[in-house]
Amino acid sequence: MSNYTYQRTSRAHNRAQKYDSEFRNYSNLDKDNIKLGHYVSETDISIRMAFVRKVYSILTLQLIGTVISSYLVTYSYAVKFFFQTNPGLLLFTIALGFISLMALNYKAKSYPLNVILLSIFTLSESVLLGCIVSISHSTAVLQALILTLGIFIGLTVFTMQSKYDFSQIGPILALSAWGLLILSSVQMFIPFSSSNELKISVFAVFLFSGYIMYDTHMIMNRYTPDDYIIASVSLYLDVINLFIRILDILDKESRRNKNRRRAEQDSE
Repeated sequence: MSNYTYQRTSRAHNRAQKYDSEFRNYSNLDKDNIKLGHYVSETDISIRMAFVRKVYSILTLQLIGTVISSYLVTYSYAVKFFFQTNPGLLLFTIALGFISLMALNYKAKSYPLNVILLSIFTLSESVLLGCIVSISHSTAVLQALILTLGIFIGLTVFTMQSKYDFSQIGPILALSAWGLLILSSVQMFIPFSSSNELKISVFAVFLFSGYIMYDTHMIMNRYTPDDYIIASVSLYLDVINLFIRILDILDKESRRNKNRRRAEQDSE
């Protein structure tokens, strides 16, 4: 799971210097309304709404693709058997996701290369998520999905209506994310107790909830109109990380309850 955290902490929020023709064709807006280097918040309302629609449309497609791909990895015997008999492919998928994410930071405005890289990245993350879901309790997966969706929608609406400058929490979030990365790396070699694992997962839930507010604020105020790929990837990573941590909490609790009931039955 540390790969997800590293991706979240390592991505760059690139600032654009010009607007590509692809976005202008999409928004169908007058070029005179767009000024070089202006944030979305400083542009015309029509440009702002076009940018927001594009970001959340891309995010929706990413999440739909992730659900479908994860379902195939989890419930398709042929796909699951393929990955189980070829463990090297999982490492290749991790590397492919990381490389495509790094490439997106430099080619986020190069159409259609940005779409290709985005598709590769989303597919790679979907496979990894499917592997995590496949070893989790089905009830916990459904509960985590509902909770993640509810938290994301709630925080998004709250942030969009709030007048607070959430960019101020950026340094705190970045420092916390690096701390989580270090803890996750240590945990790979020195297992923590169940109570400490729970504390780390709860901390991660709050961390990525904070990132949802931070990135939503950036989308509305600090990005430029051609940063839609970076914006959608940012939110996508927030949602995936939040889902994984919620699933981790619920799945472990489900297993503890199951073991407790089994122990009670054996004692009888």
